[in-house]
Amino acid sequence: MTPDTLLTRVNTSEEDWVLLPAQETPAGDTRSPYHNAYLDFQLRTQLGTFSFMAQPTTSQVVESEYERTTHSQEQSPLFQLPVELRLNIYEHLLRIGVTGSGVELVQRLTPVRFPTRLAILSTCRRALAEAEDIFYSVNRLSLEHPDELWASLGPRRRCAVTSFTLPAKSAASTLHGLQQLRLFQNLESLHIERRLGVQYQDISTWAIMVPQLAAEVRAMERLVDVRIINPEATGLTEHDKVREMKLKEIDRKICSALQDRTG
Repeated sequence: MTPDTLLTRVNTSEEDWVLLPAQETPAGDTRSPYHNAYLDFQLRTQLGTFSFMAQPTTSQVVESEYERTTHSQEQSPLFQLPVELRLNIYEHLLRIGVTGSGVELVQRLTPVRFPTRLAILSTCRRALAEAEDIFYSVNRLSLEHPDELWASLGPRRRCAVTSFTLPAKSAASTLHGLQQLRLFQNLESLHIERRLGVQYQDISTWAIMVPQLAAEVRAMERLVDVRIINPEATGLTEHDKVREMKLKEIDRKICSALQDRTG
């Protein structure tokens, strides 16, 4: 079971999203112990325009935020529940769990209102104060240029990002992406996903850049899980099989950077 979701932002607000037809699940990503969604952000808009609260989410902080809002919404059955139960409800609503094919999320371009995955965040300020970071903490995010996502989020949501899948077009682009991922200081799980098979990989460049790639992985202080995902290889020639073995050894060295750090 591999959750797979594509999240595309096409304007300057992330308050209104709609589900679109499914996308294919990334090949080979079957080993994740998490029931997280795979979110692919393709940001094509102005950045740094959001303003979010910077406080981390705890029961105490959430309750203190309520006191600062104009309306406590006590008439709502939702807010009559204990805060721990409400947080569980938010997590259930905002976790995008998909089997097989995924769904695509894009911002609605019309003023017509329909139920959406993130609708709970725009109901009232109290719901936003409680749930705004949960979407980012329970789902696995993915973007080729992580700095674009970082620039579009407020401090609280940046801190909430703990799981990320980095698309790997080449060794150089992967190094650049890893350098940008340092911005997410609470990142705990990293998957590096090659989109091209071994036949199309520049093995020599990957081999040359192993020390730099491993150093970037080692520098992520909170990281405890790193995996490199390759598309399923079929119809390989003997030459390709040799290349595949070399690539697996390269991947092993990159992933072992965490062991070197803890050792």
